[in-house]
Amino acid sequence: MRSLLYSFLLLISPFTLHSKHKVTIIGTGYVGLVSGACLAEFGNDVLCCDVDEYKIHLLSNGEIPIYEPGLKELVHRNPNIAFSSNVAEAIQKNDIVLICVGTSLSNSGEADLSALYSAAKLIGENLNKPKTVYIKSTVPLGTVKKVKSTIQRYNKNSTDFAIAYLPEFLREGSAVQDFIQPDRIVIGTESKEIQKQISEILTPLREQNIPFLFTKIESAEAIKLVANSFLAVKISFINEIANLCDQTGADIFEVAKGIGSDNRIGNKCLNPGPGYGGSCFPKDIQAILNNAQEFGVNLKVITAAVEANHFQTKVVIEKLKNTLQTPLKGKTIGILGLAFKANTDDVRNSPALQIVSELLAMGVKIQAYDPQAMLNAKKVHPQLNYCKTSYEVAKNADALMILTEWEEFSQLDWVQMHNSMKQAHLIDARNILPLDKLLKLGFKHTGIGRPFEKKFQD
Repeated sequence: MRSLLYSFLLLISPFTLHSKHKVTIIGTGYVGLVSGACLAEFGNDVLCCDVDEYKIHLLSNGEIPIYEPGLKELVHRNPNIAFSSNVAEAIQKNDIVLICVGTSLSNSGEADLSALYSAAKLIGENLNKPKTVYIKSTVPLGTVKKVKSTIQRYNKNSTDFAIAYLPEFLREGSAVQDFIQPDRIVIGTESKEIQKQISEILTPLREQNIPFLFTKIESAEAIKLVANSFLAVKISFINEIANLCDQTGADIFEVAKGIGSDNRIGNKCLNPGPGYGGSCFPKDIQAILNNAQEFGVNLKVITAAVEANHFQTKVVIEKLKNTLQTPLKGKTIGILGLAFKANTDDVRNSPALQIVSELLAMGVKIQAYDPQAMLNAKKVHPQLNYCKTSYEVAKNADALMILTEWEEFSQLDWVQMHNSMKQAHLIDARNILPLDKLLKLGFKHTGIGRPFEKKFQD
């Protein structure tokens, strides 16, 4: 589906809008850059700005600083997208401003909103004409009102402005597809003018009959956090059921298919693994837990999902210990996959890196490979032996661990992989490999919730 979409994007001409808008986007990370490229594809004039001058230099010279399938093609083919490091000038230039800055977790465990309030201050200082400000950054409940107050505080000329919350639902690795073919658009505003404006900016989505859900700002803030919290609960739930399957002989693929065919449950987010990660789920879940604590509400289910997710990396390490049946100190372990998920170079809160950290603490020697994420992984773990290929990872390894579900790992020559290893032990923490074939090749294999080794021994 994804490859067909990207082929389609490369062939079609840009969307035609009934009403063209000029848009400034503050922040050129995953959300800002994808939003800018897609809005330009829709026919809008887009100016992306960032205080990071080096990033703007790269973008201005056609280099994309992040890996996201389809993004490079969109940026290169749209002449109506530009880049600037002069944020104040970019704000003054256009009537519509989208705030897409990062809101990562601080050391205290709360959302770091400093970049958001810095953007709000700049907007207030540069309100040279009436503007609409859309916040796309994910924020804790009640933040939009505080951003509005910040803009007002620095709006010395009392220039009119409106504010709305336009949460993003972009998954890294499929963000372009998610923007162009979303399930729905959520807009937090009670202004009819803003509803009309955003409908015009996103005319191609209207023409696809994508549902537009207009809500109160507070409701839109909650929708974003609650959606990610629910998905995190679902992932943690299926991981725990997979651990149960390991002990009972049930096959998690069959179980997931059986429950996923119930339309009350659905089949999304039912693939077990080493746990969720990335920049969104951990941050958003902590944000809603912090909000709940402020209001004296105990979110027991979400709290349990977080605990289960932390535990899941330990489950994977225990599988490695049980497979080798010897102390891990001094062993050479090959790691396939470092990104928190496939089709991205993002290693933030990656369960793969959490597992690597624990293995290093045990005295394990690690040789690793990832198709896109090694440069970012080196910033966290420079001491690893980073390999050029998966086959190099397998050389003289006591065991291999697949920790990210890159498609290329399922297409490797596993006879060659087997012959390169010191011991043919394999932990497939993403369940992406043909288990029966691997077992016949002589691998001692362990997946997540798939006790195939017992089946073939019986």
